[in-house]
Parts: sequence; C-alpha cells; structure tokens
Amino acid sequence: MEISDKEIIKKIFENRAEVIEGHDPWRYGSDLAELTDKVETDWIMNNLPINSSRLMLDVGCGTGRHVLELASHKKSLTILGCDFIEKNIEFANSEKIRMGITNASFFCSSATDFAENSPVSKFDIITAIGLIQYLTTENELLEFTKNCAKLMDDEAVLLLKHPLSYNETFVLDYHREEMDTRYISSYYNMGDLMSVFDDYFELLSSDRTFTEKNMGDILQHIERDERAVQMWLLFSKKRKTV
Repeated sequence: MEISDKEIIKKIFENRAEVIEGHDPWRYGSDLAELTDKVETDWIMNNLPINSSRLMLDVGCGTGRHVLELASHKKSLTILGCDFIEKNIEFANSEKIRMGITNASFFCSSATDFAENSPVSKFDIITAIGLIQYLTTENELLEFTKNCAKLMDDEAVLLLKHPLSYNETFVLDYHREEMDTRYISSYYNMGDLMSVFDDYFELLSSDRTFTEKNMGDILQHIERDERAVQMWLLFSKKRKTV
C-alpha cells in the first residue's frame, strides 16, 4: 500500500519531536533558529493589530516558540497554539509552566480539523508560520482555509509565512543532513495559493520575511532556494454578499 505525503510528513514531525530538548532548530539549524524566530515575532508585534485584539490562534505551532514569546510580551492577549504532534504540545505546556506564562494554552489538532477541536469559537488573529508548505494537496489547503474562516470574526486577519515560488509551484523531497530526516514540502506560487484561498479570503498585503536589513550577511543562509522567497501573506475574511 502506498503511503501518502500526509502520513510521511506526520512521521517526519513525530521523529523530529523525539529529539527536541530546547530551542527547536528545525528550519534553519540551531545557530539561526533563535534569530529567525525573533525576526518573525518582532514583525508580528509591529504589523498585526496585537494591541486591539483579545484572542489569537497559531496553527502548526510546533513547540510553541512564537506563542510563548508573543504571550510574554502581550499580557492582554490570550494566545492559543495547536499542533498535530502530541509531544510538541507536551513540550509547549512544560515551557509555558517553566516561563510562568498564564495567557497562553495549547491543544493537539491538525491543520485540517482544528476548528472542531478548538476550545474557542472565534479569534481576532490566526497565524500559520511555515505551515502550509506541508499541506501538499489542494484538498488539504482547502480544508485549512475552511477551518480558518470558521474561526474568524468578520474583522479578523489571517497571517501566513510561506516560501513563495517565483515561478511554478514545486515540491521538495530530499534527505536533510542536519536533521538526519527526509523532508517533503510544497513551495506554492501566488496563483495556486489564491485559487484555493480566494473563496474565503482577500489578500491585504505581502512582505518579505527576511531581508538584508533584518538578517544582514547571513540572509544567504536563510534563503537557500533561489526559486522561492520567504513571504508574509496577510489576509482578511471575505464579507458575505446578500
């Protein structure tokens, strides 16, 4: 029986969770992980309506690094994180206790069914940072958009961070030496993304995640594939027409 990408990707992340002991080095290696996380959380605090929002959800939160950093800076904001790996949620909860954070919580759910498992019915902000490239089929992407739309107020925003392809959407499937694991992801182009997101969302803005200004000379070690660039994509929920 052929194993689906979804099953393979879950196994990859389960194996990854077994070896995490501190700051998660998955994306860029341990030396760069803390710096890139700081760049990302700083951008969120400076560009999203954090001060006027009450509830935020981070889908695919991993070990909760963005949730906990944001919660530590914005005490008036309640932030939930969800991830499909139970061990990541256990780790995030232990970090939450260690850091003494009271305005964050975590639950286990996938990117295609989190709306039915969420303990909160509506959010002001939903984020998915480096998530959708692991949704390798159009149906998975569509289910993700439906779940987001279901949990968003009319004035809510959805923020994605994604390695956006300059040309055609392409799939990476190779062995990552630094993590000693197989790696599978889809680098979507804007047209293919919008063909799925357009039913529920309007694109408000796009912005490069990593630049020479915020990364300096190490940018080349972050943007490793010349066919794509890491981008912030900010969406609003489409209003229903009568």
